[in-house]
Amino acid sequence: MIKYADTIRFLLTEFSTGIYTVAAMSRLTFEKGIKTKSGKPKSSEAMKKILKNLFYAGYTKNKLSDKIIKGRHTPLVDEEIIYKNIEIINKNKKVIVITGDDLYSLRGTLLCTNCHQYRSASTPHGNGGHYQKYHCSRSTCTQKVTGRKVVSGDVDVIHKEFRELLEAKRPLNAGITRLYKNLVLRAWNDEYGEALKNARQINHDIELHKELRFSTNEKFIADKITDKDRDEQLKRIDEKIEILEQEKVEMDSYVKEKEQIVDDSMTFIKTPDIFWNQANTRSRQAIQKLLFPSGITYDFETGFGTTKQIDSYLLLEEISKNNDEKSALVAASGLEPLTPGL
Repeated sequence: MIKYADTIRFLLTEFSTGIYTVAAMSRLTFEKGIKTKSGKPKSSEAMKKILKNLFYAGYTKNKLSDKIIKGRHTPLVDEEIIYKNIEIINKNKKVIVITGDDLYSLRGTLLCTNCHQYRSASTPHGNGGHYQKYHCSRSTCTQKVTGRKVVSGDVDVIHKEFRELLEAKRPLNAGITRLYKNLVLRAWNDEYGEALKNARQINHDIELHKELRFSTNEKFIADKITDKDRDEQLKRIDEKIEILEQEKVEMDSYVKEKEQIVDDSMTFIKTPDIFWNQANTRSRQAIQKLLFPSGITYDFETGFGTTKQIDSYLLLEEISKNNDEKSALVAASGLEPLTPGL
């Protein structure tokens, strides 16, 4: 299973986002090359076992006991991801189901030109197989009612047009990308510095509590405290250390993400079409929400409507014409570059 390590890591992480059903994940797993011995997709039960398996988080279980212990193997994901998967499967966490998974990334963004509501998506059966389509499911928007010749569109075609829309909005002025980089670096330096400071503080706190634990045992050995007092103190100390260790894992992950943020954000501003195309569903939807907070109309005969909204993220063109003080205001307003891990 080693050769599938990257694939399993991807699948476990994707499911933890909450946008997949187990059945959808089984289909995605099959597409990624993980199958049963007979070459068929994994059953839902088999898929659940994979998604909930703490082995992938570095744990193992003795065959003679139900106790789960830390193993010696390298984990593929953080245990938090597996616990999220367990919550989702046990229905303790609300699951946002996107029909068709990555097939319909523009759902919640495309607006119907007739009713101005978000378009639906489905996979109707036709001659030669199934075809992924965007359409409007309302009775007021049918071909018969509207008299329009085309009331649905192919997913691949519309996604291609959306990429072309983003490509047309690439900054033409090199000064724009330099300004954006300066703003990103300014924000990044502040946040990265704070992240490192917090990480150091957590490490310091962990060491202090370990010393406190040692000191407590020393007092017990010297008969300065009772068994009961020692046990109570050690329990509180261990609980605090456990919390700090978890915070350390989260902070280390946060620091690592910050190290990637500049490259990702520069790819986004320079080539938003490429960034969107390479992003996962969650990142795509975040990008779409940023560029089109109210959605964008799409006509199956004439294509996308006005792109006025998309210019809002390129207001850097206006900023570049003004002084550095105004640029600083934008940096302070919470500019947050997008990353594939959104």
